[in-house]
Amino acid sequence: MKNEFTPEQKQMLAAAAEKLGIPQAKLEESIRNGNVGALLQGNARLAALLSDKKMLEQLMNSPQARALMTALFKKN
Repeated sequence: MKNEFTPEQKQMLAAAAEKLGIPQAKLEESIRNGNVGALLQGNARLAALLSDKKMLEQLMNSPQARALMTALFKKN
């Protein structure tokens, strides 16, 4: 993956960071480094979401999550 995110990806990351209650820069850095698991440390809200299967499925099926996954995993 490239080191920079597109403007569309940045918008999605900003929304995700806001919902998770973490700085956008921290989320971007964790994604770049492949260390998203580090976000769980000290983030009870994210840990609770990931441990609730129904909530996680609802999140992953949202249009925003699908767009983010498409953008992040798009082969250039």
